[in-house]
Amino acid sequence: MAGLRGAGLASAAGLAGFLALQGADVTLGPAWACLVLATALALWRDRIDLSRAPDALEWSLLAFLAVAAVASLAGLDPRRSLALSVPVLAAVPLWFLLVRGDAWPALARWIAPALGLAAAAQIALLAFAAWRQPGGEPAAWVRDSGAAWLVVPNDLAWTACLLPFVRAAAPRWLGPPAAAVLLALALWLHSLTLLGAVLLALAAQELLRRGVRLFALPLLLATVAAALLALMAAATLLPSMLARLQLWQAALHVFAEHPLGVGLHNFVLAYRESSAVPAAALVDPRLTPWPHSLALEVLAELGAAGLAALLALAETMRRRALRLCCEEQPLACATAAALLVFVLLAITELSFLRLWVWTLGALLLGLLARQTAVSTTYQGRQ
Repeated sequence: MAGLRGAGLASAAGLAGFLALQGADVTLGPAWACLVLATALALWRDRIDLSRAPDALEWSLLAFLAVAAVASLAGLDPRRSLALSVPVLAAVPLWFLLVRGDAWPALARWIAPALGLAAAAQIALLAFAAWRQPGGEPAAWVRDSGAAWLVVPNDLAWTACLLPFVRAAAPRWLGPPAAAVLLALALWLHSLTLLGAVLLALAAQELLRRGVRLFALPLLLATVAAALLALMAAATLLPSMLARLQLWQAALHVFAEHPLGVGLHNFVLAYRESSAVPAAALVDPRLTPWPHSLALEVLAELGAAGLAALLALAETMRRRALRLCCEEQPLACATAAALLVFVLLAITELSFLRLWVWTLGALLLGLLARQTAVSTTYQGRQ
């Protein structure tokens, strides 16, 4: 029994190591080694439950992945879709280790600190790049930082999803300084996305702690509608938001011309030809590989079937999130708050091209699945 427990802890440590080493490009090799070893050890010691039938959340995930695979095979460039889908290879073992593994108590304690180390490494690398280029732009600092997961400054918005876990864990005094650092970082990088994500994370956790049912469908739809209206209004003042609206329009035109989808990650191959906006009228003339809206990206790349599968997954997630008891379980409250930030970030920024979207998405959904499992046998292992 002690050996089996040790195997579970070793797998948890490997998963935590994989997450902690995501901060820099130079540590990605050891990070993958940690994940492979953790998965291999868990399988060897039979510490992953492969006999239990998939639940509703897992069926929703499988359906979405199946639609993505079919649409990509029939898309404009299947090879490109396959080559850029490497992050799925990490998301799958992450899911099995977290949701079907036996090291839950350790994982519950280690996931947030591990991600915190990755975030600290990325921020430090970005600060070093800025120190080397005092007159540079934030985009140039990100490009030259060598920080894994970061393509544009807005990618640092993922760190806002950590704030609820910091506030829910001991020592709680870390919460205010962490929030202050991220707010200062948002102002320094001129990232409204990071700023909004931090404020939303803080507000969501407080409201959930007070018993507000933010995942109730009417309230959630009203929140999303208000966010969209605010973004539409901001487009008249901010060129970056007007550029997003043009990309959203282009994504709709791509779907109109390719109702079955152009294939995962192939939006960039079609949107310029499909856009109703003349090239001379584009706010951002650069070639943009993603439409800055996950739902519209799925619609353009995976077609109507992909969007239906994504909405089914979102509805399953929403129903499960409603079952979390935030007042009695700080980790559950943190998970729900982080999921809400992740979902609302999907409106203006997320893309399946991002490594962190697959990894963080799998982790948050895995935490949701683990904490709302209905199998008596499975709950007994917790």
